[in-house]
Amino acid sequence: MSMKSKKVISTLSFLSAGFLLVTPAIAQPAPEAEVSSGGRWSFSAGAFSRQFDGGEFRSGSRSSSVALPSGNVDYSLSTGAAGAASGVALRTYSDGFVGPDTAGSTAGSLFEGTTSRFGFDRDSQNNANSSLVFQGALSGEQTLSSSQSSETDLMWSDDSDAETGVILEFTYLLTSPEKSVQVLGQFSFLYSPVEIRGGGSTFEAQRTDTRKELSGTLTDTYQVPTGVILPLAPYSQSSANPPPGFYPRIMDEPTRTMAPEGTTVANDTVSWFNQIEEKVEADVFTISFGPEVMIQVTESAFFSLSAGAAMHLVDWKATHQETLHQSNRSAPVREWKDEASKTDLVWGGFGQVAGGLKFGPDQDPSRYFLQGFARWDITEDLKGTVGPSEFTLDLDAFSAGAMAGFFF
Repeated sequence: MSMKSKKVISTLSFLSAGFLLVTPAIAQPAPEAEVSSGGRWSFSAGAFSRQFDGGEFRSGSRSSSVALPSGNVDYSLSTGAAGAASGVALRTYSDGFVGPDTAGSTAGSLFEGTTSRFGFDRDSQNNANSSLVFQGALSGEQTLSSSQSSETDLMWSDDSDAETGVILEFTYLLTSPEKSVQVLGQFSFLYSPVEIRGGGSTFEAQRTDTRKELSGTLTDTYQVPTGVILPLAPYSQSSANPPPGFYPRIMDEPTRTMAPEGTTVANDTVSWFNQIEEKVEADVFTISFGPEVMIQVTESAFFSLSAGAAMHLVDWKATHQETLHQSNRSAPVREWKDEASKTDLVWGGFGQVAGGLKFGPDQDPSRYFLQGFARWDITEDLKGTVGPSEFTLDLDAFSAGAMAGFFF
């Protein structure tokens, strides 16, 4: 509550207490004056509509602490008939082949590590008899997963609905009942409920799973031993057991380079978000006291002003409910529910205006009365917590209602 409101409450409380102490002394009639009916009590009861200013929440969240599932990550690349780049094996390309022969694969042989079993389609594959180049197709699949999340602060406020309450009021006449302006001491009890509710979202996350088809080209380069002259293309020697030294030879293992390319074939997106619902329900019991000035407008009609201090006993219950949802699932991923309750005492001040009519039997025409009133309450803010959230109830209020009562 603002410093200004606190000063108003303190001032109203001080003035009302001082007024009640001083008024009996200054209101005593002179000794020779006749006091026809000193110190009359009245009691009234009625109903009223009360509109509190509402309240606000600073919402906390638990969703961001949940470990969300990650997507699959995989990479598979096939070199097809070209096989592995190392080891003795038959490798087939789009523009030729290279395989082991007996002389090159025999340990200790003069031709070990070379082969005459190869073929190529174009002369451009021959790099000046220093190397022979082959190309083959790549194929495969790659799956990727990327995720991102964001958190936002959530503050919401709510104006409470007007609620119906009950009021009981006692007054005590401090001055002579014969005067047209009378001073009374007023004591009131009021009850009314109050409720605020609201919510929103503070967390979002998204995961994108991408599947790509891989293609591209591998290049295998075989070194040509010094002094070997390769034949013109097209050339093919497929025998694994040729006469040693009769055919040109190359090294039987290549140096390999690969240039894979990925084409996206599918994108799947999964998203998460939270939903927060919060509320505070309270029963407000108000006890107020202070001076009241009643002005007798006519014999039966009157108008009154009163102000003073008010004490509010607030019995509250608050809930915080949070749900984490996933876009492709009907059931929530996680749910949390927190509850808190407490009874707090807060102070305030009030001002009230009223007007009404007195009536009764002929022998006492002013015994009963009906009155309507409007009342303003200025009250300290009530603060509380529930789960990860904090809230404030603004109990400043405007009330309007009617009462019926009698003097005794």
